[in-house]
Amino acid sequence: MHLIEPIRLCIDEILQSTGSGIKSMILDDFTTGVISSGYTKSEMLLREVYLFEYIDTIFESTERLNHVKCIVILRPTRENIERLCFELGRPHYRTYNIYFTNRIGSATIDRLAEADETEVVRCVREVPLDFQPITPFLFHLKIVNKTFNLKTNDWFPESLKRSTDGLVSALIALQVNPLIRYQTQSQLCKVLAEKVNNQMRNESIRNIPWRRVAPFDLNSLLVIIDRRYDLTTPMVNKWTYYPMIHELFDIKQNRINLVNVPNRQPKDPKEMLISIENDQFFDENYFKNYGELGVTLKTAVENLKNATKSHNKLETMEDMKRFIDEYPETRRYASNLQCHVFLMSELTRIVSEHNLMVVSECEQELACNTISHNETLKKLKQLIPSTTVRSIDALRLVSLYIVCRSEKSSSNINDLVKLLKSRKDLKPEEIDSIKHLREFSSSKAHNPLLDETVQQVTRMIVQNVKGVDNVLTQYKPNVSRIIDDLRKGNKLKETEFAFCGERYKEESPRRIILFFVGGATYDEALVADEYNRLSTQGTQIIVGGTSLHNFKSFIDEVCHSTSPQDSES
Repeated sequence: MHLIEPIRLCIDEILQSTGSGIKSMILDDFTTGVISSGYTKSEMLLREVYLFEYIDTIFESTERLNHVKCIVILRPTRENIERLCFELGRPHYRTYNIYFTNRIGSATIDRLAEADETEVVRCVREVPLDFQPITPFLFHLKIVNKTFNLKTNDWFPESLKRSTDGLVSALIALQVNPLIRYQTQSQLCKVLAEKVNNQMRNESIRNIPWRRVAPFDLNSLLVIIDRRYDLTTPMVNKWTYYPMIHELFDIKQNRINLVNVPNRQPKDPKEMLISIENDQFFDENYFKNYGELGVTLKTAVENLKNATKSHNKLETMEDMKRFIDEYPETRRYASNLQCHVFLMSELTRIVSEHNLMVVSECEQELACNTISHNETLKKLKQLIPSTTVRSIDALRLVSLYIVCRSEKSSSNINDLVKLLKSRKDLKPEEIDSIKHLREFSSSKAHNPLLDETVQQVTRMIVQNVKGVDNVLTQYKPNVSRIIDDLRKGNKLKETEFAFCGERYKEESPRRIILFFVGGATYDEALVADEYNRLSTQGTQIIVGGTSLHNFKSFIDEVCHSTSPQDSES
């Protein structure tokens, strides 16, 4: 299973069916990300696609391009269809090949036919592109907040439909018709499992090519997991390169914004593409921890140094950055490496200035329950009001205490909240998120793993580049236990994860899709990726989610799911 390949194949078929000649693409915000995950703009130019427009701004154009063919790729939302009908009523292009990322009804076809008075539409088709691939092993559906209502413990109807459509689209693109298991104690997971199961059955009936894998692919399994099963993973600071970038810089559309980096020089990048597919250095190192990456980056720069016959010492990140700046020819041949040196330099600054290692050590002790409660409180009361600790990390520490030490008295939590209020850099609504988190965590789906006295954890020694302290303990996401149970002869207990519909014999599935209701994380995706890289049995694992979280986005979703205005909407 590979999430990028079906995207590229689908785009190839679309471009081929459109034929030769100058082409334009009309996209929406979602499909822009989907298309860019499979093709770069330079690759599109080679396929004669020279113009890209958004469906929500196409009406602003007044120029008619009679020599240009138009490819339209949209999600079949009401707004998109209305805008497309408006465009067809006064077409800007010679012809239109229209592709929707999911199923459309006969009423939509009728509306498009009525709007196409000049008969410029050449085809209307459905393609399985209703999910956003991030890497070959990670996807999400870009459902930002409002996934479910905690007051009623039920889906928001629009999010349920979006999740069903997106997940089915991903399964069709991957050409798997899996058996389905869902977290037994989660009503949200049960409802989604039933919806997906029914829709996959309908696909088996109406989609003739799909019958090749119907009724069930016994080697494939979809496991639907409630985010409340593991609240710790999206909260802790990350020390693996890919998750660390998302945690500190918030990856959007595979890019990060570096404009506001302190002391950034005009020659330094304003933004950076974060892509396994288009960056060789990142492809080789995205799974390495912070310390390993420092050594790897130093080696890469040393190799460039040898190539230029330079003899300057490279001891710290500043030395590496200075070396890259001094050799413009290096930037021409290794622009990606230049970006990574700049990014690593900024990561090092954040870690150093904000005591991130000290903060993270306390987080790990909380997550893994490795020290006494009194020691934990003592450390928290020292770190939370500290001016060297970022406000978001102070909020993170209190949040972790609530989730990991929920059995303790509320008076301790109130004391920690008072310390948060004493800080001048936290807004009242940010402090209020603690109240929402307490409500959210009290409703978490029952997880037998969390009832153990000591959680299974992995400790990792992070060796940093010269000049920075080391030693860090790394928390292991709970999803690793699920994967272990599935790989060891399918030992996942039915009391924890029930079957939806068909059951199968006790053997390890070869293709596993883990889908998180409430959002997945890069950490969980890298757990799956590690199994994929080390597997000797050919097992392939993909992680998906309604969204893709770091700490900030997770807390935002918590607040939306518990806020009164959402329950009324």
